[in-house]
Amino acid sequence: MLDLMKKTMLAGIGFAIKSKEEVEDLIKDFVKKGDMEEEEKTSFLKELRQKAEEARKDLEETIEKKIKELLKKADVASREEVTQLKNEINALKKKIGSGQP
Repeated sequence: MLDLMKKTMLAGIGFAIKSKEEVEDLIKDFVKKGDMEEEEKTSFLKELRQKAEEARKDLEETIEKKIKELLKKADVASREEVTQLKNEINALKKKIGSGQP
């Protein structure tokens, strides 16, 4: 299940990158045709990159949140819970091995 979510996330990121490249190509065409000044292109590309980075971060946060919700609903132990249980088991083994009550 996690593998499917991971593949879906990577596909979305790949789509975003592809779209960004297509927009950059479109802007270059505008500059060639004279529909956009070079300065406008630079400013627009900078803004586009900033918005794309913000969108990527938002997407990552949303996916991480949804995965955590899904794992909680599926009643899957977190890494921290498993580590805590291991520590408790080791402590109990030591008590049993040393004969302590």
